[in-house]
Amino acid sequence: MLHVEFPAYAGTLVGWAAARDPPRAPWHVQAVARQVLTALQVLHAAGVAHGHVDPRAVVLLAGDPPNRAQLATRPLVAALAADAAAEAAATEPAAQFVAPEVAGGGGASAAADVYAFGAVLRWLWRATAAGGGATGGARTGAPAAGEDELRTLVARLLVADPRARPSAADVALHPYFTDSYVDRYVAGGDIVGVNAKLAAVRDLLAAVRSASRRARADLAVARGPGLADRVLAFFGRDAVAARRRGGGGEDGAAGVPPARRPLRVTFEGEAGVDEGGLAREMFALFFEGALAPAAGLFEDAGGEVLLPARLPRGEGAAARAARADRLEAFGRALVAALYEGCGAPPRLGPSLFKYLAHGAAHAAAGDGRALRDLQKFDPALGASLERMLARAPPDGQGWGLDFGDVSSSDDDAGGGARAVTEANKHAFVVLKVRRALVGRRRDALEAIRRGFVAALRELSPEAAPFLKLFSSTDWRVLLCADDDRLTPDRVLDALAFVGWPKRSVVPDALRRSVRAFDKDSLRRFLVFATGSPGLPSAPGFEIQVRAQPRSPALPVAHTCFFHLDIPDYADEGEFVAKLTTAILECGTFDRV
Repeated sequence: MLHVEFPAYAGTLVGWAAARDPPRAPWHVQAVARQVLTALQVLHAAGVAHGHVDPRAVVLLAGDPPNRAQLATRPLVAALAADAAAEAAATEPAAQFVAPEVAGGGGASAAADVYAFGAVLRWLWRATAAGGGATGGARTGAPAAGEDELRTLVARLLVADPRARPSAADVALHPYFTDSYVDRYVAGGDIVGVNAKLAAVRDLLAAVRSASRRARADLAVARGPGLADRVLAFFGRDAVAARRRGGGGEDGAAGVPPARRPLRVTFEGEAGVDEGGLAREMFALFFEGALAPAAGLFEDAGGEVLLPARLPRGEGAAARAARADRLEAFGRALVAALYEGCGAPPRLGPSLFKYLAHGAAHAAAGDGRALRDLQKFDPALGASLERMLARAPPDGQGWGLDFGDVSSSDDDAGGGARAVTEANKHAFVVLKVRRALVGRRRDALEAIRRGFVAALRELSPEAAPFLKLFSSTDWRVLLCADDDRLTPDRVLDALAFVGWPKRSVVPDALRRSVRAFDKDSLRRFLVFATGSPGLPSAPGFEIQVRAQPRSPALPVAHTCFFHLDIPDYADEGEFVAKLTTAILECGTFDRV
C-alpha cells in the first residue's frame, strides 16, 4: 500500500476566501494554479489520483513569500472549516469540478484530476474579467477576452473524453505556465523590471546629490583603529541634530538636511582633494572597523555573514542607549554610503536586509528561507536543526528539548514548558531560527533600521514611501558595494557543470545568460545561487551546476553547499524563462 502524507498548514482556503476577496491579479492566478498543478504531477508520477480537486482543496498559505498554495485532502478541508454553514455559503457546488466519467459512476483517475484542475483554473479566473467585476454566474464562464492561451488550455482540460486530456506533466509545459506574467508585462512596458527600479533609485540619488553639491559636509578622519568610532560619531544622533540646527559650519549647508549634503572627506596629515576616491576609501575602512569584533556592533558565529550583536541585558541604561546610538549611526552610514556610490560589504547577513526592508512585522511572520540564512550565520546550529528535521528522535519519543528555550509564552496550561516531539519539531525549529536571527537581537536591528529609515526620509521625503516596495533582495543588490571583481567571466569561472549529457542545451544557455547579465543581474543570480550578492573570496570556490531529469520544475539552489540543480530543459527558451522566474522568486531550497 502506498501511503501519501499531506502536511497541514495554517492558511486560507481559496473557496472560502472567494466571497470576500478582491479580484485576483493574473499573476496570482497563475502562481496558485502552477503550485496545484505541481502537486498533481507529483501524485500522478507515483500512480496516485487525488480525487477531490476543487477550490475547497486549495489552501493559500499566510506569510512570505505571498501567493503560496498547497493542495489539501478532503479531511483537511473539513478540519479547517469554521463550520458547515460557512463552507456551504462560500464555496461553489462541487458538481462543476467533477469529470463527466466520475459523475457517471466511474472512479478517480489522473485524467479526472486534470479535468477538475481545469475547472478550478476556470473558477480562479472568474474575478479577473475586464473591469474586475465578474462575479456570480461569471465564475463558471470562459476566461476574459484576450487571454487566448488560458482559453485554449481550459478547453483542452475540460474535454469530455478523458483519453483526449493532456497529462499534468504536459499541462505544465503549456505556454500559460512557461511564460511568466511578470515577463509579459515587463516586455510590454506595463510594469517596471526589477533592475529598472534600482536604476531609478540611483538616478534619484544622483539628482539629489547634484542639486546639493554646494552644501558639502566635511568629514576629517585619521587612519587607524579610531576611524570607525569617528565616523559613527559623525553620523550619531547628536551630531546630526547639531548640523541640522546650525548648518555645521559648512559652506552653503544652511537649510539643506544633513543626509543630503555630499561628503567631503579628508584624511588627517594627508594632502588630497576628495573627488569620490577618498570617500570610497574611507567607507571601506569604516565598514572594516565597524564589523570587526573590537567594535562590539556585530558578531560572527563561524559562518560567512555577520549579524548585529545583541544588546547586553546586564548593561546599564546609559550604556545600552550609547550602544543603540552607535547602531543607529551605522544605519545612517549605510544610507550615506549608498548616496556616495560606495555601498556596503557583502558580509552583512540577509536577515539584516530583511529587517531593513520589512521591520518587525516581517520578523514576526517569519520567512520561508530562514534556515538557509541561519546556516550562513551559524553553520553548527543550522546543521543541527537540519539534522533534527531529517531524523526521528534518538529514543523514538522526544528530543530532550522544550519550547521554553525559544518562547516564554509557549507553555502548557500546567505550567511546565511543552516538550519538543516529532509532531511539533518543525514549529520548534521555526521558532529557534527566528530567535537566533531576530528575536535575540531585535533591539539592535531596530536601532539600525531607525537610523536607516530616518536618513532615507531626509534624503527624499517624497520617494521614501515608495522604497517600502523594495524587497530585501532589492536592498542587498542596491546597497552592495561596487566590486570590480564581479564580472560575467569571474562568475563563469566559478561554475562547474556536473552530470550534463553532451546533447543538453542547458550548460551553453547558462553561459550565454551569465555573459548577458549586467552588474545587478549578476548580484541577483549570486544571491539566488550562493546567498550572497558577491563572489566568496575562498580559494577554489565553485558553484556546482548539477543536471536533473527533464521536468517543468524550476531550478533549485542549495546555497549552503553552493549547488544549483537545473532540469535538463528541452530548449533554451524554456531554460531562460525558468531561470528568470527562479531568480526573481528566489526559489532557494530550505526546510523551514
